[in-house]
Amino acid sequence: MTRRPLLPLAILGALLLGGCATEGGARPKPVHIPWPEAGAPARLQGLTSDLMAFQGASGHLPQTLAQLDRAGISTAGPYAVAGFAYHPAGLGVLEEDWRVLAVDDREAGGGKVWCVVVAPARRDDAPGLRTVLVSLRDLRAAAVAADSAP
Repeated sequence: MTRRPLLPLAILGALLLGGCATEGGARPKPVHIPWPEAGAPARLQGLTSDLMAFQGASGHLPQTLAQLDRAGISTAGPYAVAGFAYHPAGLGVLEEDWRVLAVDDREAGGGKVWCVVVAPARRDDAPGLRTVLVSLRDLRAAAVAADSAP
C-alpha cells in the first residue's frame, strides 16, 4: 500500500474552501447613480465637498448656505449669494429615492441643471453626497412630489 502525499490534497481543500467562503459572502450591490457626474462645475463640486465637511464636523447639514459660509470651511464659497437653491431636508425626491439638496440656478444646457443629491440610504461604499446633472423635467416632478407629500 502506497501513501499518497497529503500536501496536494490539503492545498486543494484550502482552495475549494477559500473559494466557497468568498463566493458565499454577501457583498453589497454597487450604488447605481442614474445621472451623469462628469463635467460638474467647480463651484458645485466645492459646495458638495463643503456640505460633506460640515456634516462630518457637526453631525448634520447646515440649515442654510449662510450657516455653511459662517462655518469657515468653505473651499469654493461664499454660497449664500451664489444662486443655489438649498434645503437640508431636500428640495425633492428623484427616482430611486435620491433626494435633491441643492440646485444650481444656471441651466447647463439641454434642459438640465447641476444638483447636489444624497443617496436614499447611507452606505459605506458610496459618498453621502454626489454632484449630478438632472433634467429639469425630473427636477420639476421631484418638487411636485415633495409638495404633495404628507
